Amino acid sequence: EYISSIATWDGPALSLVATLELHVPRDLLDDDVLKLTTWAAENVRTALRHGMRDCGGECKADVMVGVVIR
Repeated sequence: EYISSIATWDGPALSLVATLELHVPRDLLDDDVLKLTTWAAENVRTALRHGMRDCGGECKADVMVGVVIR
């Protein structure tokens, strides 16, 4: 009974978390930093989802972006 219940269980969704650290110059405007972090997160998320599309089930890719001011 236990083995058959495992065989029919779909299991948890596959997920991946990527962390980026962007180094930006001190004189970069806040709006430009926001645009850069949004652009980076969207592009990495798209690439991760594209790479995970053959996972057979529900795939989730989360991206965390940190900003370091130089």
